[in-house]
Order: sequence, then C-alpha cells, then structure tokens
Amino acid sequence: MSRRLKKYTIKEVRKIFKDGGCKLLSKIYKNGKDKLDYICICKKQAKISLFDFKRGRRCKKCAIKRRAEKLKFTYKDVKQYFKDNKCELLETEYKNCDTLMRYRCDCGNKKCKISFYEFKQGHRCRKCMGKRIAEKRRLLFEDVKQYFKDHDCELLATEYKNNYTLMRYICNCGNTKCKISFGNFKKGRRCKICKIKKMSGKNNHSYDPSLTDEEREKGRCCPGLGRWKKDVREKDNHTCQYCRETEGILCAHHIEPYTPNEELRVVVSNGILLCEKHHIEFHKTYGYDCNREQLNEFLKIGVK
Repeated sequence: MSRRLKKYTIKEVRKIFKDGGCKLLSKIYKNGKDKLDYICICKKQAKISLFDFKRGRRCKKCAIKRRAEKLKFTYKDVKQYFKDNKCELLETEYKNCDTLMRYRCDCGNKKCKISFYEFKQGHRCRKCMGKRIAEKRRLLFEDVKQYFKDHDCELLATEYKNNYTLMRYICNCGNTKCKISFGNFKKGRRCKICKIKKMSGKNNHSYDPSLTDEEREKGRCCPGLGRWKKDVREKDNHTCQYCRETEGILCAHHIEPYTPNEELRVVVSNGILLCEKHHIEFHKTYGYDCNREQLNEFLKIGVK
C-alpha cells in the first residue's frame, strides 16, 4: 500500500517555517508542491514549496552562501596546493581566495604576492609572467610570419607585439617600403599601391563604362577642375545637398553630364555637393548620362 502524505493546515505550515527561522507570508496552503511566499532567515523575501523547505532548501542567496562555505579551503589545503605547484606559501593564515598572500615562486622570487584565485588560474610572479608572454609572442611571431608567406608577402619585422602594431613587409606587388598591422593584413588590406590599383578602373564607384580611353584621358587633363571642386564646396557650404551631412567624404557632382558638356565642366553653377554615400546612390539609380531633372527628382527624396 502507498503511504499517504500528511495534510497540513496553514497554522501547522506557519509553525514549520517559524521553527526554521523564517516567516510565512502566504495565508493559504494547498499542498506540499504549492509555492509559498515567505521571508527567509537572511531577511530576503522569496518563494518556496513546503516540500523543499522541509528538505532544508532556502532562497538563492542562502544557497550561494552554503555553496561558498562548502567550497571554502582551509589553510592546510592552500599551503599544500602551493607546494604541489612547486611554490611555497609564506603566510601563516588563509582568509579567502581574493586576499593577496606572500609566497616563494618556483623561479626563486621571494618578493611576490598573489591571491589563491589567481594562483589557481595559473598566474605567477611578474618575472615568470614576463617569460611566458615573451615565449607566447615568439610562437605567435612564427605563425604571423607564415601567414604573410601564405599570402605571397614577406614579413621583414623581427618581432610581433600585437594586432595593432605596424610591421615592415614586402607586398606581393613588389613594394618594399610599406608597413601594416597584422589586424589590417588579415582583413585583406595591403600597401598604398595595391589600394590605388584596387580602386582604379572598373573597380572605382565613379567608373563610366560609356567613355572611351581617349575621353577618359582627356577628362583627367581638364584644366581648372581642382579649383572647380573647391568652389562647389564653398558654394554649398561644405554640406551634402541631399542629407545635409557635413562630415566624411563630400563629392562635387556635375549636374549636367561631364563628358558631352565640355563648356560646363568647370562652371560652378553646374556643380552640387553630395556625400560619398548619396553620390554613389545617385549614379546607381540614374547612371552617368544624367541631367538636372533627374537630380531634382533625387533631391526631393532627401532631407528638407
């Protein structure tokens, strides 16, 4: 026959909590699994079932405290741990895992302090940690050098410090006078010559496929174009006329197409300032054979 559980009254439940150093707040008791509101012995309000309370369980705060007490090391344990790791604890008492303690390191250094928590994590004195870091960097340097080699480049630097330090190298384009951080190298960046090559011709966002090589050469040699760009920036108060942005790259855009309108190439009224983002967006939408009407249509969408 199965054993029937005792049915408690609310008064009996209240007494059980009181005997356990706690105070029951709930006024209704249904069964042993029902969650009840109470004030724990640690003065924190929480919920618990009568079944769990009778088994000795309490709130989370008390559970953490009990677990900490259970895991607390004795002085003898700590001293032995230091000894097992070829070090000697010089303190005569142990307080907790965060308190700094004097010890003799396995390298012979006597003037050092460490918490038991850090010691268990593998930390040691500055002398030892310096050796470890140097060894780690030496191993990393070999990996970094091989990474450059795998990407058809040659690392000329003799040491590796971190991902942000610039290092001399020979680029795969043949450029020997260049520096780069390992972080940027891993991102695919290379020397200035490679960057210019990468952004030239068809890879450039402003590339116009309708132009012939002769027209492109002629366009590049247009006198006064530099002055025109400067005047357009001043005319539009160094502000993108689409989104009113004043920071970042601002581009002087020809309202009437550059190639067929040779007489308007350096006329300031034929220029308007757009930020790089919206300059690219305009040409993606309307192409390069565009006009004033298309520009006005584009500007209507922008910020007023």
